Amino acid sequence: MLNAFKELITNQFAATFCAMNTCVDRCPESKWNEPIANLAFCQVAFHPLVFCGLSS
Repeated sequence: MLNAFKELITNQFAATFCAMNTCVDRCPESKWNEPIANLAFCQVAFHPLVFCGLSS
C-alpha cells in the first residue's frame, strides 16, 4: 500500500512539472514580466519550483 502511495505521489509531481513546463514554454516573452495578481509571471512560475526543491 505504501509503495502504491509513493508511486501515486511521484506521478502527480511528474504531471505537475510537465504542466508547469508547458506553461513556461507557451508564455510569450512579452508576457513573461507582466503581473498575474500581485506578481510577475516569472515569479509565479519560479515560486513552486523553489519550494519543491526546498522540501525534497
